[in-house]
Amino acid sequence: MRHLLTACVLLTLAAFALAPSRASTQGEGLTVDVVSVDDGGYPTLRAVVTVAQDGAALPGLAANAFSATLGGQPLPVIGLTEAANDASGADITLVIDVSGSMGGAPIEQAKAAARDFIGALGPRDRIALIAFSDDVRVLLDYTVDRAAALAAVNALDAVGDTALYQATADAAHWAARSAATRRAVVLLSDGLDFGGRSQVARDESLVEAMNSGVPFYAIGLGNQIDREFLAYLAGATGGRFLEAPTPGDLVGLYRAVAAELQSQYVIELDATGLPLAQRSELTVTLTRGAEQASDTIEIQAHLPPANVSVTLEGLADGQEVRPGDEFTIVATPEEAVIGVTVRIDGVNVGELRTPPFRFAIPSISEGAHELLVEVRAIDGSVTNATAGIVVPAPPANEGGGSLLPIAAVVAVAAVALAGLAYVVLRRRAKRTRPLEQRIKPWGDRVPNLEDWRTDDDAPLAVVTEPLGRLVALTGAHAGQGYDIGARPVSIGSSPRCAVRLEAGPDAAPEEARVWVRNGRLVVHRVATLTAMALEGASGGWVILEPGDDIDLGGVRFRFELLSDAPESTSAAPRPEASPATAEPPGALRVAPAPPQSEVEPPVGHGDEAADPAPSDHEPISIFREGSRFAQMADGPSAERDEPGDTEDEDDTDF
Repeated sequence: MRHLLTACVLLTLAAFALAPSRASTQGEGLTVDVVSVDDGGYPTLRAVVTVAQDGAALPGLAANAFSATLGGQPLPVIGLTEAANDASGADITLVIDVSGSMGGAPIEQAKAAARDFIGALGPRDRIALIAFSDDVRVLLDYTVDRAAALAAVNALDAVGDTALYQATADAAHWAARSAATRRAVVLLSDGLDFGGRSQVARDESLVEAMNSGVPFYAIGLGNQIDREFLAYLAGATGGRFLEAPTPGDLVGLYRAVAAELQSQYVIELDATGLPLAQRSELTVTLTRGAEQASDTIEIQAHLPPANVSVTLEGLADGQEVRPGDEFTIVATPEEAVIGVTVRIDGVNVGELRTPPFRFAIPSISEGAHELLVEVRAIDGSVTNATAGIVVPAPPANEGGGSLLPIAAVVAVAAVALAGLAYVVLRRRAKRTRPLEQRIKPWGDRVPNLEDWRTDDDAPLAVVTEPLGRLVALTGAHAGQGYDIGARPVSIGSSPRCAVRLEAGPDAAPEEARVWVRNGRLVVHRVATLTAMALEGASGGWVILEPGDDIDLGGVRFRFELLSDAPESTSAAPRPEASPATAEPPGALRVAPAPPQSEVEPPVGHGDEAADPAPSDHEPISIFREGSRFAQMADGPSAERDEPGDTEDEDDTDF
């Protein structure tokens, strides 16, 4: 199991203005960067580091040039291997945007850069290729066959929309399957997530990337890229964010990434007698003459193997299936499973987050197909189950054709035309009314707050394993503590909320959703589209360190880790700290923190929004699609009848 730095981030807007944080003495001169740590052979740790002198690689270093500490305790260096001499090689995943906007010079330059990149890698390094547009396709599994890799690159063609979030999550899953110590994902995109093709939300894809333990080298082409998303993706995973203003810049950037990967070292450290705590800081120091450089990375607790087993209940190998047929994915132990991905012929067709893991066969072409189920566990392992499926051809009509289907179609068309004519005539007749009688104010469109309640008043989540708590510092319940765990819970005045606020003008039915991750509190402020239009409300993200304060619904809370919480639940408010700033990024450097001011979310193609619809499996985005909350936010589908309204009134409101 490998773990990368899970960055400390400050989210101040819905478009992910994110800033990864790590302790490092990077800059001109001597630099060292800890890319990842493999603790699969614990107590032996294998740290992958990149070193440079004034930006140039430093080959030929000896083991005694490095030293390391774990939680402040020294670790003996027991081995050192240069990437060029690493017999195991690296596993590199190339992810290339082949949407319609990449047509012409962009896709041709991208293919040229990929070919050059493949040629610059070591002979033992393995290549996998993933392309994305309307969907995400794994075109080539990890291989050292350079001819096969070049053929797959040459076959790329640009057409369709841009499933950027789905490609990020799928690439993270694919790279996490690799058992290599040195791993990397090199992702190229020229735009925003567009077309609603991704089955995961923006924030979910970033979480999947961070959990994979694989660094992402994110390359943005042109001036229409999602800079905030790509910068955070690279910085939070220990990779690099690079920009190519023109297609002609791609070859140079890919060469720079290949050179960095070939200049890495693998340091073996002996952690005997130093068990990994819940969060442990590993610091690696490089000494070269009078110069010294160091970098610190945070690693999580060492987890025992999950040993997940997978069976497909209701689906046999070679079975005939039809769209809508269901089967169940039985994974044990169930509590160790964090997600399931279903692929058909290498294309992601479904993501399942919570048991029971039932899946319905989608509409696919007739003939034979390969179904792959990937089950991800809490220890980072992936267990697969496969089955061949066959979609039979539809039965041919026997004997003479019947006129009944044709008559049915004609009847339906006649009814539809009659209905359309009625609507047109009715609207023309009603347009004679004065305009002021056909306009209703916004106030008549907004329902009472009572209408925002759902039929189920149960909380979104029940905290069974508290990791921290929020302590109310003000309000009617000042001094009271609320347990918070790893699953999101809601804060608001609605009976559904686990942290219930006093109803009033300052408290929305749902103010925010909160959970604890890596010793920090993740706060997702939520806001409906109606609230944005009427009140200027805005959603956003904040991550709190233990002891930080936040105002929600007119009440100030303080976050405390469960292990740090005092005996008394009372506390006094304290001033908030000013956010830190960072310098602009340079080539091949950790992505900087964007400004901590609120900015507009990135604009998609045309008038489309950048973010896709939220997932209905986990309450991470604002509202679940199709819920009453989402319907209210988008506007009521029909107006309430006003006194005196007649059947001839115009249904169109402004």
